Amino acid sequence: QSAPNDADLQATLAIAEAFANGGDPTRAPDQAQKALQLAPTRSDVALTAGLIAEVTGHPDLAFDHYARALIAAKDGSDPTSLRITEVAVMG
Repeated sequence: QSAPNDADLQATLAIAEAFANGGDPTRAPDQAQKALQLAPTRSDVALTAGLIAEVTGHPDLAFDHYARALIAAKDGSDPTSLRITEVAVMG
């Protein structure tokens, strides 16, 4: 990986592993965890981790990540926070 400390890239890689044609869903949870370690307070990264946990059969972990996304979105000033809150609640 060319940017192992880039949270945006790590979150994008996690989504690609989980959902892209040619991705490896078994690698997605580890990739999402790496993104969370790099950006523990970002709601979009927590939401990504929640979606991946949900689609890989870990609903309890998904719930935890969705809760983390909601807390981060509530406390954040990111303009996408409202959308993240909507998706996390639906998750």
